[in-house]
Amino acid sequence: MELRSLILDTFQALGIILVFVTLLFSMKYPYIMKTLASETPYGEKEKMRYRRKLTKSLATDCLPVLVLDLISLYVLLPLAVGLLASGMASFWDVNMLPMAYLAITIWLIVLTVWVAILTCKIACKRKSV
Repeated sequence: MELRSLILDTFQALGIILVFVTLLFSMKYPYIMKTLASETPYGEKEKMRYRRKLTKSLATDCLPVLVLDLISLYVLLPLAVGLLASGMASFWDVNMLPMAYLAITIWLIVLTVWVAILTCKIACKRKSV
């Protein structure tokens, strides 16, 4: 299969998933930041309640976004590596389709790393309570 048609097929298959991942992250981000900014309460009952709140935040805010990011990255990354290896994408000779594909893949890598960092922060906060 030609590389150009493979890129187009991948865009068509993952276009809606990428929009969904971005929208889901933008919806969940304020809740994640609010959870990270909250103070640890005093008292055993309050700490247990707070720990459940952190667990719920992990399960409903962080993990769904992280899983969708990882699945999308798993699909996009091999073709991005293939583009770079084939030399089809060049900084000076701008071919729009491969460069757009690489830009989306890099954006998804950054988003995945950021969500993973936030997930780890909430998990560490839960562990320390």
